[in-house]
Amino acid sequence: MTANRIVSFTDLEARQSRKSRSRPFKGYKLHVLGDAVSGMIAAVCVAPANVHDSKVCPRLARRAKTLRRDLDRLFGDTAYGGSRTRYLLSGMGVGVVAPVQLVPERLDRLDKADFTIDFDAHTAMCPAGEMATSTTVSRSTLVRRFYWPVAVCRACPMQAACLPNTKRGRRIETEVYEQQLQEARSRWEDPEYRLLYRRRAPGERLINSSVRHGARRAASWGLRAANLQAHLIACVVDLKLLAVAKAA
Repeated sequence: MTANRIVSFTDLEARQSRKSRSRPFKGYKLHVLGDAVSGMIAAVCVAPANVHDSKVCPRLARRAKTLRRDLDRLFGDTAYGGSRTRYLLSGMGVGVVAPVQLVPERLDRLDKADFTIDFDAHTAMCPAGEMATSTTVSRSTLVRRFYWPVAVCRACPMQAACLPNTKRGRRIETEVYEQQLQEARSRWEDPEYRLLYRRRAPGERLINSSVRHGARRAASWGLRAANLQAHLIACVVDLKLLAVAKAA
């Protein structure tokens, strides 16, 4: 079984995904980007069910930018909080307010989050204060690996928690967008930043409004027809909001 397998003989573009381990579904996913200022839908997109939300996010942002050039911030759930998404949106001048998927803490061992990495100098300091320089693992992806000499690790008072096996020194490897990831995790610890995240709530209303107008089920086959349906529904939702605003 492959992630991209065909799940329908009548709709060859439909795919399978899961809302949770116990809730699989087939077909497509609707992605909605709302304007927090006007409260209206700014961009919509339908993608096959197996396409991750983060891959659609930059496309929605580019579309929304054509309407609101002053767009500088997006609110989303954890699926939109990945480091790659943040990096791509930062190139458009758009920040992301979203939770970051946290790495489970290991109380018995120091992990990468306990090390201080200087991304400009390409150095890393371990919790004991020992510095290490990096070597480039891949120039195309900018992945770097930091080494500490085995003699330094053996003499370290924190060796038991950092490196149980002392056949070689401690090593850590940065991810492609490690800097964006660490900055996002640090920012998420700020209570004021989490308070700002509450502004995402009105976006759920737009999704519910779309569902009430038929966005839960595609009316025809094919990705093109599903996207047309989603845009027509978005027009109806926005027109109703304009009508309510004018009546008020």
